[in-house]
Amino acid sequence: MLRVDWARAFYAIGMLNVVLGIPLVLAFIRSKPKAATVVVEKKVGELFRGAMQTRHLLLVSMSSSLLAYDLRAVRDQHA
Repeated sequence: MLRVDWARAFYAIGMLNVVLGIPLVLAFIRSKPKAATVVVEKKVGELFRGAMQTRHLLLVSMSSSLLAYDLRAVRDQHA
């Protein structure tokens, strides 16, 4: 069976995200926005502001990350 070092895989994916993601983000930021894009950006901004007003947002975020971590630990124990 294939054994994976999860910590190294996590860091490798993170590095790929940085190496590939930053140039892509910069390329899209520098491009000129179209009129339809401006409307979408306003909707996204409203959605983001609404999400930030969610009650107990920090608790929900921490709970979901803890559950994801615990499920990975349980899966690794049974492997």
